[in-house]
Amino acid sequence: MYYIAAPFGNYLRTKKARSVIGTFTLSPRPGLVKQIIKTLRYKNGAWYNAIGLRNPGIDAGLKYYYRSDKDVISVASIEPGDWKRLNRVLPESADIEVNISCPNVEHYKNYVGGVDSFLNGKRKVIVKLSPTTSDPMIEHLTHCGF
Repeated sequence: MYYIAAPFGNYLRTKKARSVIGTFTLSPRPGLVKQIIKTLRYKNGAWYNAIGLRNPGIDAGLKYYYRSDKDVISVASIEPGDWKRLNRVLPESADIEVNISCPNVEHYKNYVGGVDSFLNGKRKVIVKLSPTTSDPMIEHLTHCGF
């Protein structure tokens, strides 16, 4: 299966791929356009950003972007306990991308604590990792069932 990564998955749909929509946080994080203008840069043949998970929040994500069971909803935690709260808001059968890769958001201690709450046996769950994710973290996530 092919995936169209966020943010492009918010807008592009095809029968040959699944669209990853989001990334959404529990609460809105406004300022997307301003942050894009300030931080999006082309360097060394690639686009870089420091957007910091600007988004309208998970409620808007479900209402305006989540359109079919082919969509994969990307979510991220900002505060301790957000993973479990996000899991309660999301449909039980919704496939999830857990985004733990954003370098522009300060992660709290034990950032992945509670992320395993998405593993309910009814959905596919993928984890978006940073290239700097440590081997022990990858082993921990694998041990959890990802």
